[in-house]
Amino acid sequence: MPSSDRHSDTAAPFTFVSSDYPTTPGVYLMKDAAGKILYVGKAKSLRSRLSSYFGSRSGLTPKTVALVARVRSVEILLTSTEKEALLLEASLIKKHRPRYNVVLRDDKSYVLFRLDRRSEYPRLSMTRKVVRDGSVYYGPFTSAAAARTTWKLLGKVFPLRKCSDATFRNRVRPCLYYDIKQCLGPCVYNVDREVYDGLVRQVEMLLSGRSGELRESLTAQMKAASAEMEFERAATLRDQIRAVEQTVERQSVVLRDHIDRDVLGLAENESGLGLGLLFVRQGRLLDHKTFFWPGLTLEEGPEALRSFIAQFYHQARFIPARLVTPFETDEVLAELLADRRRKGVRIAPPADEAESRLLAIAKKHALQGAPKKGEEDVTALLAEKLRLPAPPERIECVDASHLAGQGMRVGQVVFEHGRHAPDASRVYAFPELEGAADDYAALAGWAKRRVASGPPYPDLVLIDGGRAQLAAVGRALDEALAGADAPGAGSPEACPDERVIVR
Repeated sequence: MPSSDRHSDTAAPFTFVSSDYPTTPGVYLMKDAAGKILYVGKAKSLRSRLSSYFGSRSGLTPKTVALVARVRSVEILLTSTEKEALLLEASLIKKHRPRYNVVLRDDKSYVLFRLDRRSEYPRLSMTRKVVRDGSVYYGPFTSAAAARTTWKLLGKVFPLRKCSDATFRNRVRPCLYYDIKQCLGPCVYNVDREVYDGLVRQVEMLLSGRSGELRESLTAQMKAASAEMEFERAATLRDQIRAVEQTVERQSVVLRDHIDRDVLGLAENESGLGLGLLFVRQGRLLDHKTFFWPGLTLEEGPEALRSFIAQFYHQARFIPARLVTPFETDEVLAELLADRRRKGVRIAPPADEAESRLLAIAKKHALQGAPKKGEEDVTALLAEKLRLPAPPERIECVDASHLAGQGMRVGQVVFEHGRHAPDASRVYAFPELEGAADDYAALAGWAKRRVASGPPYPDLVLIDGGRAQLAAVGRALDEALAGADAPGAGSPEACPDERVIVR
């Protein structure tokens, strides 16, 4: 994909010349005077899309007007198709996390149940990654604790094997799960395949939403076992029925067509734009998740939704056959998801009253992730007290710790938009400093490794220490950014715009 940089960085306002830009698909990167990327977008026609920014401003939102006022240069990357542009846009947003883009900050994959049907004795396991290997996946669960509770409950009453394939092939005696009757021990003993397959079918029925059918079958078997005075087997079946009931009681039936779908609803308040995401599997509302973007309006909803979908539904995530959205989206987005899923995906507004009700529920959830009253003022207050040029969007708090020189660590706690971001926090280990008790060397080592790790860079760094600690970090940052082998050394994107404060 060839690229073109039509304008060099300058402090003068950006002047858009239509003839400088092609009418082909591609990605555009808007930059400020320092060369920092402000916004990444894709276009079917780069000329037309950029004209919409720099022509008449009457139809632009306040956020877009603010963006255009800061633009000093525009770089374009040409692609062969609009779908390639969409892929490249999502990749660049994830890499650079521009200030004016919808950035998916919670990009972790959620827990899924995986049933490997290719195995002679399938096992039900928990995973966060979808692999197109013939396995069947159920979920997702946004709460790993809830998923593990369900997995343990199923494991107690449906005694499928728990061990990995490598362990299974090399076992010479059964494990503890066999002793407590939570596994039939196929790793060692000749387990009847028909019996084992029956357990697999029961687990599949439960996880695929056919819990009513499974419960009726188990109840009939329990009554028959009781009539034949097989009371131990009847008790086992009773426990299985209870497990089925406990598993499904947390789920509500919302549709009868048993189609997997995600429902995405948008809602706006005075702080910004929220998105509510419902996971509906086999007609049951399994779980939900909320996202929130400060400063966005519902008018910007279609573009925010498109960007979210392209980032959220990556190849390692479970992608359902249907996405219910409040607006029509371009066909290229559905094609992109179909490529990642390897099956067709339909993205469209509600098709009937039932889906409309689900969309209304998603909208109600959308604002749950919004800052509570007073939270939105934290970063503004911090900027005022510390005399910062703008409220810090990302804050990193750093401290070195050890025990009599042993176990040297540097902790990095991250806050984004005034809220704790535990998934972004890190602990850095320095085994080379064992016994040294050198906080300065540890903090300097953190600074170098932090620069090497790349964006998103912090707007504010808080260091626990004094002037000596600050000096150590400052020198290390200078060396890392000036070093020949620092990633992108010398380019504006590689230089974090940090304001370092000593506590």
